Amino acid sequence: MSKWRSFRQLAMVCLALGAGWSCTPADVHDADAGPIDGDGAGAGDAGVDVDAGVDDLARSLDCPTSSPWITDVSGRVVDEADAAVPGAFVQLCVRTTLGRLLCLRPTTAGDDGAFQADIAANARCLDRATARVVKPLTDSATLYCAVPLPLSPDTSSIVLDAPYAVWSTTRATTLPPAGDAAVPRAVTFANGASVDVVPSGLPDGTYERLAARVLDDVSDAPACLRDGAPPLQTLVAFSPEVDVAGAGVGARLPNRGGLAAGTQVPVYALGSIDCRRADGSLVDEGQWEHFADGVVSADGSSVVVAGVPCLTWLGVGVP
Repeated sequence: MSKWRSFRQLAMVCLALGAGWSCTPADVHDADAGPIDGDGAGAGDAGVDVDAGVDDLARSLDCPTSSPWITDVSGRVVDEADAAVPGAFVQLCVRTTLGRLLCLRPTTAGDDGAFQADIAANARCLDRATARVVKPLTDSATLYCAVPLPLSPDTSSIVLDAPYAVWSTTRATTLPPAGDAAVPRAVTFANGASVDVVPSGLPDGTYERLAARVLDDVSDAPACLRDGAPPLQTLVAFSPEVDVAGAGVGARLPNRGGLAAGTQVPVYALGSIDCRRADGSLVDEGQWEHFADGVVSADGSSVVVAGVPCLTWLGVGVP
């Protein structure tokens, strides 16, 4: 597991630990300090003033008329029972038509769960946008959802039809004592999921908070997770979200598909704010990454996989 490696990951940690604005504004609001694309080409935009031009809503002359010019995104954050989640953070990560990848200042949902995320002028000419939704200091999985961009270039405000649903997670059922924090160990959760972690490689306080949720039915997952997802037979949510350095970690996920022992099956991870492949390149936020094939265990109970690049949502696919 890695320490913080970029401005984008520091923003993630500040939110997850409830640090609010105790982080320096540049650290929280700026884009990735490293590569912005899959092959490592190009540099991130550290030092971007994302507050610049918020009050000027006019389309920039350098934004093609065929591209969306988006000034704000609004919607609601709810829980599984459709109740409002006040205090939830909603953070937009956008890729502009100029190829800049920016993770912007998060906004906070009100008492009714409603939010409005304003986009600065230098980040409005969009190629794509992803919303990161998290309720700090709670056992709940961080949600990543692609923001649907309007087909009409005349639409500048996006009002989401469906709310963002935040799912609860449950603390580990078996959490070995920290002991030698540099030694890897298996952490087990309810319903047969487990991961191998090194406590010293996690942000402070994260090891004790590790939690997960095996969904009873993949179709119960938030709709935005299912949109564009590969066929999945098992879906597991983790919290807090954690990036993984180098070769990644191992995991055992329930074999909900009843596959025979020894069967190879694709396993996917949902890209997060600093989810990286073994070569250091970024997995795009909200994108399902086929990072490895797992193998059904000898007793048929689980799918065993190595190289998990980040603990957000993991899915077992269909052979």
